[in-house]
Amino acid sequence: MARVVYDTRAQPLPAGVRTVLQRARRLLFVAEDSEVILQVSPAATSGQIQVMGQVLAAGLPVHGATLRAVGSASVAPQATDQEGAFRLAGLPSGDYTLEIETAEHILELPTLDFSER
Repeated sequence: MARVVYDTRAQPLPAGVRTVLQRARRLLFVAEDSEVILQVSPAATSGQIQVMGQVLAAGLPVHGATLRAVGSASVAPQATDQEGAFRLAGLPSGDYTLEIETAEHILELPTLDFSER
């Protein structure tokens, strides 16, 4: 199970700072020598989000890792590209669990609330 190290949702803006647009949520997870970086942002369609991320092992991109997202919507598994990157677009807002299978092991991220707030 990977653990969250950083989540911008838990880091409020400094006092007096306002935003016009909703900022993207960024998260960092670690498990042993692996890292998963996520960015969650609203999609163009209301009620939907997009998740972009990267999988690293020992600081290097993991090519061909299989990503599975289970939650509010069915998402087909997909593989990371040469840079260890992936993108899930047009997901309905809601709770999701992400599982990433590499050649060495399976990383499971805790269930996350991917809502538009």
